[in-house]
Amino acid sequence: MKRTSDGLRVLFAMGIIFSLAACENNSQSNQSTSTFQANHIATNDACSIALVPHQGTDNSDLEIIRRQKQLKTDLDPVPYLERLGWAYVNKARTSFDPGYYHLADQTAQCIDANKAGTAESLLLRGHVAHNLHQFRSAEKIARELVTKRGLWFDHGLLGDVLMDQGKLDEAINTYQKMMDLRPGPQAFTRAAHVRWLKGDLSGAIEMMRIATRSSDPRTPESAAWANVRLGLYLLQTGEYKKAAALFAVSLALSPDYAPALLGQGRLLLAQGRAEDAVKPLTLAAQLNPLPEYQWTLIDSLRLTGDHEQADAIESSLDHNGDKEDPRTYALYLATIDEKQMTALELAQKELDVRKDVFTLDTLAWALNAAGQPERAYPYMKQALREGTQDARLFYHAGVIAHANDNIEEAQEWFSKVLPFKQMLLPSERDEFDREIVAVDLKSHLSSLTWNIRITAIAASLVFASGSASASSHMDAPLITLDPAANTTDLYAFVDQDENGEKNLVVALGVYPFEEPCIGPNKYNFDDDVRYAIHIALGDDVRKGRRTMSYRFEFDTKYKNENTILQSYLGVVNDVDDANQNLTQTYKITLDDRRSGHSRHSTVGNGVVPPNNQGIATPFYNQGDDGENPAKGGVATEAELDRYTAQSVFEFDKGYRAFAGQRDDGFYGDIQAIFDLLQLRADAKDSQGGFNLHMMALEIPLDQIGGDQQIVGVYATTERLQHRILRQKGDKNRGQHIQVGRQGNPLFNEALVAIADKDLYSRTRAKNDKRLFTKYAETPELAALLNALVVPGTGLNPAQESGRDDLVAIYIPDLIKVDLSTGPARLAGGGADHPTNPDDDGFSSLGVFGGDVLTSSVQDGLPGFPQGTIPGGWPNGRRFGDDVIDIAVTAVLSTLPPLALVVQGPAGDGVNQNDMVYNKVFPYESTPQNGRNHRHHGDVADMQDL
Repeated sequence: MKRTSDGLRVLFAMGIIFSLAACENNSQSNQSTSTFQANHIATNDACSIALVPHQGTDNSDLEIIRRQKQLKTDLDPVPYLERLGWAYVNKARTSFDPGYYHLADQTAQCIDANKAGTAESLLLRGHVAHNLHQFRSAEKIARELVTKRGLWFDHGLLGDVLMDQGKLDEAINTYQKMMDLRPGPQAFTRAAHVRWLKGDLSGAIEMMRIATRSSDPRTPESAAWANVRLGLYLLQTGEYKKAAALFAVSLALSPDYAPALLGQGRLLLAQGRAEDAVKPLTLAAQLNPLPEYQWTLIDSLRLTGDHEQADAIESSLDHNGDKEDPRTYALYLATIDEKQMTALELAQKELDVRKDVFTLDTLAWALNAAGQPERAYPYMKQALREGTQDARLFYHAGVIAHANDNIEEAQEWFSKVLPFKQMLLPSERDEFDREIVAVDLKSHLSSLTWNIRITAIAASLVFASGSASASSHMDAPLITLDPAANTTDLYAFVDQDENGEKNLVVALGVYPFEEPCIGPNKYNFDDDVRYAIHIALGDDVRKGRRTMSYRFEFDTKYKNENTILQSYLGVVNDVDDANQNLTQTYKITLDDRRSGHSRHSTVGNGVVPPNNQGIATPFYNQGDDGENPAKGGVATEAELDRYTAQSVFEFDKGYRAFAGQRDDGFYGDIQAIFDLLQLRADAKDSQGGFNLHMMALEIPLDQIGGDQQIVGVYATTERLQHRILRQKGDKNRGQHIQVGRQGNPLFNEALVAIADKDLYSRTRAKNDKRLFTKYAETPELAALLNALVVPGTGLNPAQESGRDDLVAIYIPDLIKVDLSTGPARLAGGGADHPTNPDDDGFSSLGVFGGDVLTSSVQDGLPGFPQGTIPGGWPNGRRFGDDVIDIAVTAVLSTLPPLALVVQGPAGDGVNQNDMVYNKVFPYESTPQNGRNHRHHGDVADMQDL
């Protein structure tokens, strides 16, 4: 890039200086011909550097060459040195290469060597210092100029320096003096910008229009800049066509003008045209690789799915951002939630240099990202003091107000964002949408009365579990309307392959209550949903931050669309054969943030097996007969049904994956719990006979840093932001917005109040400490159990507050998995199953049933041998863990210390799944047969299936 080559050119110039010094005793004819020095110009290092012969072909290059040639013959070098210095400044402005500012500074020093103390030298040095962000030096020079000479451009320099330091009122007075001396385009552009900073957008537009009309065509770069600024003001008001025209005018005045290209890209992103934005943004970032340009390009590339190129740009940004523009780089890091302490350090250093609106905002934003919203708040208030109408300022103010639990204030700031939302970058819009939903939900639901809330919680608990079933079959109001994105259960545990190598198994269920006998079997993964399982490593576990994310994205196609037979054209003999009309394929992408920024790679691609319709899918069912119930789970891979076996895909580096329909492996008598907690002896499995869709991934431990660690796991679902209804099919566009989240079973369902259930779904785990600690620390569920269950049972009342034990499990809401243990014991069909019994020592109650493991990285449970930890949830979660009974016990007990005696009721009476689990990957049971299945049967009668 230009910066590299010109940096080498300056080094070459320094080499010439050293050569000249070495040869000073030789004759002038022996000096290097790579430079020239007229006899009438003082000889010093600065002059030698400034006069290194320039090369290039554009107008700014030709101007530098012309000024250098003039210096050979003119007897008075100072005027031409001054013009050469400004030619270097112009080159720096058009090329965005700060190296030319340094050459301009050398030229100013050369002027001083020829004629000391000139105003021309001071002005040149003042502009250089200002553009290199040496504000104190620039202000000192500018004040000296105003005192010594006081011309209009001297006041212009002083005003610019004052404005960038946040001394806005003094800057306004200085600009007024500039305007009085010469009311030209330079004064008009500054007046427009000041009006914008003071919150007068319409006044800024009016003044910038005057500036564009009065621009001098002999200074095309200045005219181009004025048109770009006016275009951005109009973009802010939503006048897209006028903004586009102004960016085009700017490019006509100054071809390949980077700010105009950036403006074009921002406009296209505002219109939802990310694919079209990539081209101008790529060129803009090549011409001017500053953080603002690279950030915008990264966002556009990620929207188009080009993560590889986005990663490459991000790597460059991480390498140079703190040097090129530390303030914007700090904003970027805080926005993407990476390197928070680096962002904070950069922002604090910037505030030492300048205290303007945007530096104050940057520090506030960095403090908030670093988990210090209380410290961020006063800086945020200072940043807003001038009334600047800026979407980013308002967005940051709303988030920081929300983080400080000032809900009404957050709403006020977010309402100010909405008219200007198009000015936010896609990565900012994503978080803004998430925050505004969370704030609105809090505002609208926080007024519910205690009676309503306690009734709702009583109705939502699954005898100390979640609503309607396990982790979140029907937990939050909004997500229940979107079954394909509605998460049901998350599993995470350690298994071991035939070679003795351990893996982390993660699995996510979606689409609750799939009725197997539906005719057109339309339960499928959604192409417009991005499913993700996140892994937290190291300190990210404590902070609730994702370190690695495995994303599943699906694509649906029909082999024959000219038929009413949607899923099957005949009996499916093999996965994706000619008779499987509807075929879904998927791609798993890894977003790895261990290096401090995202690195995307493809894990692999797979095919989804057919749903179990019955006769069309015989190999799921007993005797390979579609008339029979589904096969039970098996103990070996060789025994897996044909469709499941064909759908387990092995990828590079030892990964294995599966995605498809499965039996819903959660179990519980939900009906009885919702029927006024009236449990029954003949308990029914309310999930019995229903299916769901599941994604499972087996991750070799060497891919996540080995086994000497505890990791955290949670999952999210995301949808594209906008749906456009069209006759030929709807189209979704925009960035992905989180709509669902899953961590530990039962947290959102049993502990989080109605007012915050949707907030939980829409927020990330990193916010759990601030938003949801109160629900684990003082669980209303404990009070409900004490009121409705404990009396008359002989049980001790549950502790209703100070529940640090529950906070340790649920905050942040990640399933914590100790990887240092041996493999988890697995559920099959019960201890006495003839062909697929549970592993020896397995208990669905985990530690409460004596099922424990030994850790080498933690002390373990008090009162137990060193390293003793639960064999199941809350140390991971296995298929078969009775999370309802475990949760009841955990709430009724006080942990630690733990005892292997259940302090709680016998449970809901459902102690195992209606279907036998597999003890091999993908572990979840075979999907129920649409032609032959039973709902809610007696548990005792079901394990023969």
